[in-house]
Amino acid sequence: MYLSQLLLRPDAPQTWRWLGNCYELHREIMRGFPQGTAPGRAREEFGVLFRVETPRPGEPIRVLVQSRHLPDWSPLRGSAYAGPVLGPRAMDTLLARVRPGARFRFRLRANPSRRVHPLAARAEWDGERGERIRKERAESVGKRVALVREEERIAWLARRGREQDGFELAHVRLAGGDAAPAAVRADPAGDLRGFKPAGSAGGHQLTLTAAQFEGELIVTDRERFLHALAEGIGPGKAFGLGLLSIASVDADM
Repeated sequence: MYLSQLLLRPDAPQTWRWLGNCYELHREIMRGFPQGTAPGRAREEFGVLFRVETPRPGEPIRVLVQSRHLPDWSPLRGSAYAGPVLGPRAMDTLLARVRPGARFRFRLRANPSRRVHPLAARAEWDGERGERIRKERAESVGKRVALVREEERIAWLARRGREQDGFELAHVRLAGGDAAPAAVRADPAGDLRGFKPAGSAGGHQLTLTAAQFEGELIVTDRERFLHALAEGIGPGKAFGLGLLSIASVDADM
């Protein structure tokens, strides 16, 4: 796999057009890759994941891009770029350290969510109110709804790691420096919004609620963990979510 870093100027109008429309940023990043063999499936075919990093004052906005396919960033140029794309850099050395028991720092921006089960929309009798109530709206059945409470988000990631993605969460410090250890840090990361013009296939507006997780994890299953690194975690992978980044526990991210 390969890791690249796009540097965007925070004072460029085009930068904020991309950041305000995740469809457009996705399209810009995909210019670095071939069209693919299946129309509309190039991201999956080449394993492209990306994440916009939290801006630091006075510095370019960093966009990390990971892929299985070696990208060609020469088409990406213009006034929005603060400099040439950094990379691609092969991740072989880091991936070779993945084994059961290995501990890494991690960062993940994801869409913690759950699918509404039909039983959740059944009306139940509430004795205190003296009426029937529904836990979920009937029109929500089968749809994904965002998890908004921190404990729900942490439980979602812990369950994903344990049941699907080959890791356990380790102790980390919460934001604030002096806070007590906790399972993970899950900060609200705002909504990702996108708009595909009406003339394009499947044109629609999109809103995804994101959370940023940071902390330390312990690998429990090498193959499952490598799959999670390569394929991403959770919904919204085409729009800047799901990229699980890891580093040595003593390294900056």
